[in-house]
This record gives sequence, C-alpha cells and structure tokens, in this order.
Amino acid sequence: MRRAVFAAVLLAAIADVRAQDRPARPAGCPDVAGVYRPTGGGYAAADLVKALRITVYLGSKVQLDGRPEDGLEVRVTSSAKEALPKRPTVVLQHRKDFTCAEGQLVFSGIRQASRKNEQGWYEGTSTVRITPSGGGLGVEVVFRGSQREVLYSYDSARISVPKLGTGTVLRESLRWPSDAEAEAQTPAVAEPELPPPEAPEVVRTRALLDAKVLSNVRWVAAAPKGDSVLVTLNARSNDDVARLEDRLRAASISHTMKVSPIWTNNAYHLQILVWPDGQGLAGTQRPSTHRVQQELLRAQDPMVTVRKVDDLGDGYVATVDIVGGATVESYVARLGANSGMFSDIRVFSESASAQAPGRRVARLGLVLR
Repeated sequence: MRRAVFAAVLLAAIADVRAQDRPARPAGCPDVAGVYRPTGGGYAAADLVKALRITVYLGSKVQLDGRPEDGLEVRVTSSAKEALPKRPTVVLQHRKDFTCAEGQLVFSGIRQASRKNEQGWYEGTSTVRITPSGGGLGVEVVFRGSQREVLYSYDSARISVPKLGTGTVLRESLRWPSDAEAEAQTPAVAEPELPPPEAPEVVRTRALLDAKVLSNVRWVAAAPKGDSVLVTLNARSNDDVARLEDRLRAASISHTMKVSPIWTNNAYHLQILVWPDGQGLAGTQRPSTHRVQQELLRAQDPMVTVRKVDDLGDGYVATVDIVGGATVESYVARLGANSGMFSDIRVFSESASAQAPGRRVARLGLVLR
C-alpha cells in the first residue's frame, strides 16, 4: 500500500517538472495567415518587406502561413496571376526574427532604415508591427533615427556619427489588402473592340493581291472608292514598285497608279486603284508613268537624265536632258537594246536648253509592245 502511494506521488512530481520545463505558448501571437497584395510604396513599405526578408514587385502576392510560435512561412509571387510556390520563400522564427506582444508580431531593429523630409536625410532603425486588419494585414512602423555627420568617406567606405539635436521618431501605418479584396477592387478590363469587318470589295482585293503578287511590297490599308478599292502599299525600293506593276499586269488585275510613290521613313509609299471585279476603265492595265520612267533608266546612260514622262493614252512622251557629247540617237539605240517594253521609240524634238548652256532637251515618243 505504501509503495503504491509513493509511486503515485513520484509520478505526479515528474509530471509537474515536465510541465514547468515545457515552453509556454507565447502570449499575444496573432493569426496573420492569409494571402495579401502589397500596395503602395514609400519608406514604411520598404521596412516591411525588409522585415519579412522578401522582395516584392508590382502585382505580387505575399502569403503568410503557419502558427507564428512554430515559425512563420512566407511565400511570394512576382505577379497576381502566378501560383504561389509550394516551398516557402523564407521561414521566420519566433524570438529570433520577431516577437509577439499585445496581439501583434513585432520585428525590432530593422537596420539601415532611412527617411527624408524637409529638414534632411535621416538614418536609423525601424520597428515593424503587423496584425490582422479587416481581412487584410495592418502594419505600423516606428522609425528612430537622426541626421548623420560624415567623418570619413572614400569609395564604398563611410564613417559617420549622429548629428546632435537631430534625433527624431516617425510613426507610419499602411495596410495590405487580402488577395480576394484586391481582386474585387480591380476594375474589370473592357473587352477590346473588334475592328469592323472589311467591305466585301476589300476582301476580294486582298484575295487578288496575295503574297505572290505583292512579294516584297507590304499591304498597309485599303478603302472602297466607288466601284474600285484604293490600296496603300509600302515598298523598299523603286525596283520593287516596278516589279509590282509588272506582276499586276501579268495577273490581268485592273489597276492604275495616278501618283508616283513618295519616299519617306526609309520606304516608298504608293497608292493604287484596283477594280476587284475587273470592270475598270480603259487603260487600267497600262504601265504608270512612274513605271515607264523606271524603264528609261535601264539604259544606264550617265549623260542622260529623265526629266518627266507624260501619258497620252495611246503612248507616252518622255522629256530627257542630254549633256556632253552624247547624242539622242545613241541613247535611243541603247534604250532599245536594254528594254523590251517599247515597240517604237521616236525622237519628236531636240533643242538647246535655255536654262543651262551645253545641255540639250529631247522629247521622245514611246509606244508599248
């Protein structure tokens, strides 16, 4: 009997000792678990992310998880759409990284904290307190510091001491909303307006001017104009424009180019009228004056300059300037040997230039094959 009583007393004493050795649950540790959206910037926000030992970006999500007394797990994403990582970004330890007091997690002694106001630049330390706040995370930051007197500064080394009489204490607060709250406050993104459908004649014109016809020439825009379509194109060279006209005629596409291409922004900009149903006016497959002028340049005579080309309907008249000892007959012979576009080249007139002595002006009649 005595042995049984003694054993019971001994077990009770051992249990009491174990209870005394067991660490007590920290008083005032709040439950801050949740997913939050960092908002705003400034010095207080910088101290908070420094206390949590993380880096956040515009649109990041921050998850706090676990019982603070067992270790606070922190996970971070770089955007709101990114899934939270399975492994914590960092685990903060109670009594090492933070303490619990008055229902708050307290991060003390955040070093290299700084502030700037009208009086100047302050350096010191901050204390960050976080607590649940209406579904979000409430944050209070207390900064203690002063201006500094630099004693020595060279390259990356700097020695300074607090400037007397400049000590200050600044209190700031902010709030990180929960992920759900931030999502609800995000304005809905309006669906982009779809461009109106193209007119049927523009669609037919696109089908005619396919990649084989356009080749190096780029389609820019098109708009109906009566029974035709005005097409705007870009080309990298004059030769690309000339080859485009050749392909349009070879494909029997009714078209006309009334204005010569304009060189701007490192490209030739041109407009052509296209009749997608082939009902264009007479002559809509004739070469443009720009195309004829390009053909005249194939003679590659350095003594001859093509001034202009006029379309007379049944043929063309080219005005050329001739200098030096070259003759118009030699130019016509050279052009006939280098070009197969014309069936007949005639010299209408040749006279001395009134503006430039030594220069002659010739007018040539050109008939297409």
